[in-house]
Amino acid sequence: MKNVAVIGLGKSGVAAMKLLIHKGYNVFVYDDNEAQLYKYINIFNVGILTSDNMDALDFAVVSPGVADDNKIIIELSEKKVKIISELELGYLYTESDIIAVTGTNGKTSTTTLISDFLNLSYINAYPLGNIGSPLCEKVETLVKSDVAVIEASSFQLKYTDKFKPHIAIILNVTNDHIDRHKTFEDYIKSKIRITANQTSEDYAVLNYDEKILKLTENIASRKIYFSSNLILDNGYYVKDNKIYFACDKKETFVCDKSETDNTCIDNALALLAVCGILKLPYAVAVNTIKKFKPAKYTVEKIYDRNDLRIFNDSKGTNTAATITAVNKMRGETVLIMGGREKGEKYADFFKTVKDKIKHFVFFGENAESLRDTALEIGVNRFTTCKTLEDAFIAANSEISVGNILFSPACASFDQYRNYADRGNAFEKIVKKYYEE
Repeated sequence: MKNVAVIGLGKSGVAAMKLLIHKGYNVFVYDDNEAQLYKYINIFNVGILTSDNMDALDFAVVSPGVADDNKIIIELSEKKVKIISELELGYLYTESDIIAVTGTNGKTSTTTLISDFLNLSYINAYPLGNIGSPLCEKVETLVKSDVAVIEASSFQLKYTDKFKPHIAIILNVTNDHIDRHKTFEDYIKSKIRITANQTSEDYAVLNYDEKILKLTENIASRKIYFSSNLILDNGYYVKDNKIYFACDKKETFVCDKSETDNTCIDNALALLAVCGILKLPYAVAVNTIKKFKPAKYTVEKIYDRNDLRIFNDSKGTNTAATITAVNKMRGETVLIMGGREKGEKYADFFKTVKDKIKHFVFFGENAESLRDTALEIGVNRFTTCKTLEDAFIAANSEISVGNILFSPACASFDQYRNYADRGNAFEKIVKKYYEE
């Protein structure tokens, strides 16, 4: 019987543990949270991973929430124990086709769109991975005719070895999670691993506008490009407010750009590329987009009265996402932002959005740092607050007609458990304010 460790007992780790137990492995577990650790030891009768039994491990499965500098990961690496992700483990037992989506922003929306599109096309598809249910949780019920549509984070991809999606999608790669990856190069390398094992029978859907494109030149899969800024010789693009597909010097009209307004244009282009690869009708993809409802806390309009609109974009945890949200605003806008920094260059951010924002409201752990950076580049239209509630009240005092956009451009972990917890808090603050 092989000995395997599971590091981190969140949703992914527990799914991996259950799969390993069912497959007959001798499982050891570890979590920094002792209450969590002993809960699962008692329920599943598994062992505790210690320095004494590490040498007997065949491999270890790490959850995406566990950082590389965790003492257990360091010790496993020093002992040359093979480390894989929950995504990799699930893949090893998956018989169905896989479509995998990665990128700094837009992963959840694109994964949802593709899943909805396939189901509308009478193909059983399941959105898995970072979007909700871990692959390990679903793997034993998937059959060959199913499609697993996986939202894959950089943390999941970093520890893959054999993972090979039939269609791999890289939406975009901008500075993010540098607090975990330490360098942008490591972050990029993790993202591109999504194509590492593909062959000429597989496809890579790539954003032609991205600077990392040159790093994908030598991948083995067939490359399908899309661009929201350029007219391509081969690929999907926007021209004169219409979307076209070009191949072998032939241009094919796909749809009007206005028909994709329910989602980001890059997400729509990626979906259309998948549609083309699978040789399914574009009309079904367009219909999917029209029916699409953006994920909660993704530029979600939560108030619209008396010409004042309030948007909850708590999922905007990096500057690229917040820039996308700002670009969606029409009319004067007050931006609420702040939280825990992730190693980004906020000076570049302020230079990009300063002319589109009437007033900035900074809150949270890095409020003072954001203020200082704004002043350095000549932005002095701001208020600094400690709490999100104070930030909303300040924003509300700065505008009566237009938009209040809550898009933090930062992680939530200074004051909240995650972006959803933060988004829920903002929603309650707005509701309380207007009810009173």
